[in-house]
Amino acid sequence: ELLTHMKKGSFVFHQNGWGVGEVMDISFVREELSIEFDCVSGRKDLSFANAFNTLIPLNKEHFLALRFGDPDSLEKIAKQKPMEVVHTLLKDLGPQTAADMKEELCGLVIPESEWARWWQTVRAKIKKDTMISSPNKQTNTFNLRKSELSHEDRLKAYIEQKNDVKTLVHTLYGFLRDFPGALKEEELRQSISKKLETALNTEELSDSLELEIHFLLEDL
Repeated sequence: ELLTHMKKGSFVFHQNGWGVGEVMDISFVREELSIEFDCVSGRKDLSFANAFNTLIPLNKEHFLALRFGDPDSLEKIAKQKPMEVVHTLLKDLGPQTAADMKEELCGLVIPESEWARWWQTVRAKIKKDTMISSPNKQTNTFNLRKSELSHEDRLKAYIEQKNDVKTLVHTLYGFLRDFPGALKEEELRQSISKKLETALNTEELSDSLELEIHFLLEDL
């Protein structure tokens, strides 16, 4: 696979710390190739035998290849279509924490001075993205789902879990604010109402929390 991939201009990943590389020259007579890597300076000449032990082929659409080979275009896409870049990152690099994503993007794709504003916008979009599973804790990872999960299905799964009433109320409030169209589904409305009414009847609640539940039931 690597042998057929090794052409001038193709990209590889070095497993021993040299990072992403672009093939600059190749000789099948000498069985040697010359590569520029992002983590070491200057061109490096590798024998085929060494390459087979250390290199992984990357297609030109891979996140790391784009970041190394065409960073200006990747920055442009990240600003115009940020979720496209987030999807690509999660697909190619696997589950990522917020800190992991910052390490991969901040200063390398998005200028550091623009990061906070860019991430705030993207974080809001991720919450509404039906292909990305968002973590409950900052230290947990964002994951790209294999198939799309609708907002309604996400909420159904959530209300079936055991959550404290305060968290339940705040989550439902945020959902109904962001996705009011989901309430067109009668079965979902009934499930939410039943969950809230159960909380009213079985929990000792503060006056303010009880009032919030009544407001939500009124909205439903």
